Amino acid sequence: AGWNRLNPLDPNNCAYDIRIYDPSTPTDQSPNFNWQNTQPPWPEYYSYITWWMKVSDDTRVAPYPQVPVYHYDLVDGLNQASSFGGSCIPTGWVEAPGANSDYRELPDGGWATYQAQTFVVPAGINCIVGASAFLTRSGDPPGPKFTYRATIRQGGPTGTQVGLATTSREVYSGEFKEVAACWPLDGVPVTEGQTYALHLEATDGQGFNVYRTRDDNYPNGSLWHGAMHVSDQDMVAVVVGVGYDVAPPHITRSPALLTRSVVRKNNLPNDTFTVANGGGGTLTYTITDNASWLSVDPAGGTSTGETDTISILYSTAGLAIGSYSGTVTITATGADNTPQTVVVNLSVTAPPFAPCDFDTDHDVDQEDFGVFQSCFSGPGVDQTNPACAGALLDPDTDVDHEDFARFVACMGGSDIWVVTTCAD
Repeated sequence: AGWNRLNPLDPNNCAYDIRIYDPSTPTDQSPNFNWQNTQPPWPEYYSYITWWMKVSDDTRVAPYPQVPVYHYDLVDGLNQASSFGGSCIPTGWVEAPGANSDYRELPDGGWATYQAQTFVVPAGINCIVGASAFLTRSGDPPGPKFTYRATIRQGGPTGTQVGLATTSREVYSGEFKEVAACWPLDGVPVTEGQTYALHLEATDGQGFNVYRTRDDNYPNGSLWHGAMHVSDQDMVAVVVGVGYDVAPPHITRSPALLTRSVVRKNNLPNDTFTVANGGGGTLTYTITDNASWLSVDPAGGTSTGETDTISILYSTAGLAIGSYSGTVTITATGADNTPQTVVVNLSVTAPPFAPCDFDTDHDVDQEDFGVFQSCFSGPGVDQTNPACAGALLDPDTDVDHEDFARFVACMGGSDIWVVTTCAD
């Protein structure tokens, strides 16, 4: 899953090294990498270079692996500079005298059925995505060509396998190349600060060997040559990991639809709905609406999985009788289902009784007029008796001749059904 480029360190092509090429160059799914030494005679050098990667859903990857999870050589530059002539080694690519960080050799004891390197996952990494190692066999049966199976093990080389196994391309010892294998971005989940092992075995079940450093370069792990622990040396290998959101944020909201009814000249009681992140990472969302008779509070938030309660505040008293629809929209950058909506369907209805039908018998007659008379306060005198609310027929707070005019418009007499909006 992915592909590699071989990039020369100098114009004369006399030294190559691993490089995941460039953040602007997309790969299919996960990083791949390769390096090659010079043609014979092969001086003993393997140098460390900054790494980059680009994946198809790179918004879910942080950080890019500028530094591998494990690398056998943590000193910049090439050893054995005197082995190259003229301008072959570019300026600045020579290790300090005596560093010797990338000298390599084959372990003692011949082949082993597996090879392993322990390492500790650094901060910010939660998935292993690639590895490479320098494996070899002799020309004797079963022969120098083989493929290897790579797994990541919990705690050590014989620990529980974590995630998927992956198989390399065919290794041919004579090509003198490190051979890489890759995993899907979410194929091998790991925990920062924990110890794991890169475990390698030939798919044909036969033994093989792997190059190791001569010095103890890596402080947080060591080589296992089969069951033999080589505590003071490390495998010539690289392990790459990333911080990866296994799932993107996903907007979960409930309910998606509210159907409400309110009597004209009344404010609908407030509602609530909930927003949560049903995916990975952090959901950062904003909320907007498209109706003047509703608003939301708060107008945004974040969720890593917890449920947030959002209030819908209504202002419906000024609406005429009829049907209305408003949409609340939840938008979240990076969410896989943005935007999401909550629709509010509202019906504003006529009151069941005229306001001055004090006895609620569907007519306005002398009995109602008697109550109105008792509520009459005169111009500029507030009427505060709750029993007189039906006499407040105009927009002010007194009961006067203007209210009486509206009362007369409603009054039809006993048993004459009154229109409930007669005082409008």
